[in-house]
Amino acid sequence: MEQGKLSDIIICENVIVPALIDMGILQDIDTYIEEKEIFNHYTMGLWGNARSDGKLYSIPLSYDPYVMYYNKDHLKTKGQDVPKDWSSLLEVCETISNRTFGTHAIGVALRQTEEATNIFIQLLASTGGSIRSLNDENGIKVFRLFEELSKKQWISKECINWNEIDLIEVFINGEVSMMFNRLSALKTLQEREIGFNFGVSIIPYDKKEAYLYHGENMAITVQADYEEAIKFIDYLVQDKVTKKFAQETGTIPINIDDETLNESEGTLKELIQNHIKQGISKGSFNLWFNISDAISQGIRNVLKNEKQVQEIADEVQDKVSVAIIEN
Repeated sequence: MEQGKLSDIIICENVIVPALIDMGILQDIDTYIEEKEIFNHYTMGLWGNARSDGKLYSIPLSYDPYVMYYNKDHLKTKGQDVPKDWSSLLEVCETISNRTFGTHAIGVALRQTEEATNIFIQLLASTGGSIRSLNDENGIKVFRLFEELSKKQWISKECINWNEIDLIEVFINGEVSMMFNRLSALKTLQEREIGFNFGVSIIPYDKKEAYLYHGENMAITVQADYEEAIKFIDYLVQDKVTKKFAQETGTIPINIDDETLNESEGTLKELIQNHIKQGISKGSFNLWFNISDAISQGIRNVLKNEKQVQEIADEVQDKVSVAIIEN
């Protein structure tokens, strides 16, 4: 922005939008959205982070929730069912992990700050917790889950070097038997030759199933030619284009309808239905980058096993509280 080299249109994780608004990077497109009546055509919860001071600055482009992928053959060989909650997840990890051969039960992507924070928030939501109190019972549960996975070597310490694309390759190579990744990873898996059968399920939960609105929004920057940028936005928000976009990217259509649901089958259809019925916004803050940095670093510190979990959680909460107060 300082160099005057902003793109006309920005596509980013929806939780980042409030921070970009606060930084003065985005143009207000509230009038356009109202005139086009776009707001009424989209999954309502996806708009949670698009607004500031009563005005809308971005439009949802993708709906890409996190799910769990698992090696069906490996679980079957070990006589294990697909884990649905944390208790069964840990039992499965104990049974299927083979540290002798360097394979791990589960994989997550922690290299990129937002990816690490997304997984943490996903797990936190299932405890009923909040980022406003990461050092209470619920927040501690999530940190302790990472601690146990790490100490028992059910998760690879190399995960701090994996992004979500790397994680797909790790899963395909059989280095992990389960992974937490986005729904869009399914398209890549379906297009590759894989030496085993795999399945898709919800992310295991603590107290309750958690369906969060993960995905990307699009917005126009302050340095863009508004009229020209709007022409492209006009194209992207067409029903046929949003459905085609979802099909090509492996995400859920923003303006999902009965026809789209009918084209889905089995577990995937159930997952989509549950996300539509029970999905909630992740929530965000103008100083989100500070918050996500703190959470991501907290996870890394837990994996290092150099400090007590409570101490780490207190440090993370202190940083997050400052960011929320300054928000």
